[in-house]
Amino acid sequence: MSKSQSGSELSPELLSDIAKANQKRLDHWTEELERNGHVVLRTSFLKPFGLAVTSWIFVVGLVTMFTVTPLALWNPPIR
Repeated sequence: MSKSQSGSELSPELLSDIAKANQKRLDHWTEELERNGHVVLRTSFLKPFGLAVTSWIFVVGLVTMFTVTPLALWNPPIR
């Protein structure tokens, strides 16, 4: 972390998260930010694709549940 970002400027939560992070990776990102003015954080294709597929399966399940369930059972009367 650069000297201009002293501990007084950062929240305690952020300082806690920084302490838990991989310091080598943070140093690399900080150097890249200072050199290029931006940092590209790479991720695998499979993670977002897997999350998207999981989300759509959940949506299809909900739509199917509401389609199959009779309207009278959506809000049953309280006895």
